[in-house]
Amino acid sequence: MNISAPLEGKEKMCEEDVILVLVDLLSDPNPKVRGAAAGALMFATITTQGKYKALEADIIPPLLILVNDPVSKVRLNAIKTITTMSEAPAGRRALLDHLPLFEGKAQDPSEAVRKAIKIAIEVITWKP
Repeated sequence: MNISAPLEGKEKMCEEDVILVLVDLLSDPNPKVRGAAAGALMFATITTQGKYKALEADIIPPLLILVNDPVSKVRLNAIKTITTMSEAPAGRRALLDHLPLFEGKAQDPSEAVRKAIKIAIEVITWKP
């Protein structure tokens, strides 16, 4: 996840198609791998280039699955990545249909997840 923090790392992730690999890792059986992949994607998708590379890699379906992951860190990182993805118009359009899923997580046992879901819903429903 460290490479994805500085801007240079985010750009390198896009250039080297690391985002595609990370999207595949969202389906890994190991929750530590899923959580780390979602966390790295959260950083990578802060940039516009990262958002669109992730959309090309079809990031939305695996993230939607992770919203209900049994591990709170995985859920949290997936929801934060969903939030960054919803900042792009194409991401927002793709996520609007899934508002009931997000609203259902408002009672998540994890306080951090509840806060993240509230922010995600606000970003997804934002109208320019």
